Amino acid sequence: FKELDKVRTDLNQSEFSPKVKNIPARVMFDQAITYSKQGNSKKAIEIYQTLIERYQDQDEADIVELVARAMGNQAFTYGMQGNSEKVIVIYQALIERYQDRDEADIVELVAMAMLNQANLFAIQRKWTESASYYQQALSQIVNFSQFDIYRSTASLGLFIAQQADSFS
Repeated sequence: FKELDKVRTDLNQSEFSPKVKNIPARVMFDQAITYSKQGNSKKAIEIYQTLIERYQDQDEADIVELVARAMGNQAFTYGMQGNSEKVIVIYQALIERYQDRDEADIVELVAMAMLNQANLFAIQRKWTESASYYQQALSQIVNFSQFDIYRSTASLGLFIAQQADSFS
């Protein structure tokens, strides 16, 4: 990572646009994706965690988006390993950390985390929790017409969770 820090320092001292500061974070993200595609989930999770820890306090929208994506990918990877406890913790952290952001890409990532939480609770037959997350997802995307598919998914999931809860 020392080489990445040197690249970032060199780029920050050049006349590139501010977005270029993301290169080290983007390289880490892409490296984690590559490890994941190669079936090395453990290494992918480690790199996502390093990226999250290193950049979680940044406020630039593009870095925030990358951290949120890393959290989502890390949760997904844990889910593929059957570790639903870790999935819940990571999605909850993503939601709590970024639910007040108003950038469309970040709102989408938060809504996806909410939907994934809702689906996970539905699989576990925790209907009240599932319905709550579907409702949160709906409120998260209320002002974004481009998220109609999420709106439909959340509405259907909320209906099913409410119906299932009433039969429990």
